[in-house]
Amino acid sequence: MLLTLGLCTPTSTSINLYVYETDWHFYRFSRREIRRAAHEVGLKVYLNFHGFGSFATTHTGHYYQMHHPQAVQISNKGNKGEEILCCPNNPEFKQWLQSKLAEIIEDLRPDGVFWDEPGFAIFKQ
Repeated sequence: MLLTLGLCTPTSTSINLYVYETDWHFYRFSRREIRRAAHEVGLKVYLNFHGFGSFATTHTGHYYQMHHPQAVQISNKGNKGEEILCCPNNPEFKQWLQSKLAEIIEDLRPDGVFWDEPGFAIFKQ
């Protein structure tokens, strides 16, 4: 099934399963099915988290920072960046992110997690 859908090649040993903050609620069941199908044919499944507070992506407009504007990155001069990204040092954001990722990892039971580079705001001079 995964090969037919173009989700892997005949020589694949794993898949990178993307999970976005904005679609987890809607697509958690399909993500479970993809993980099940991958394991069924012997593929490892690695989760790739995107958009959680826009900390690991520069695509803005995600739920967390829209509802928690105090958690965004600011410069040492108190300015917000051009992109509105959550600050990895904000205690409330760290707690929320850890809780959300733990929930998803427990739900999907992946073989590992691929964490793409974090995004940091660019501040105008």
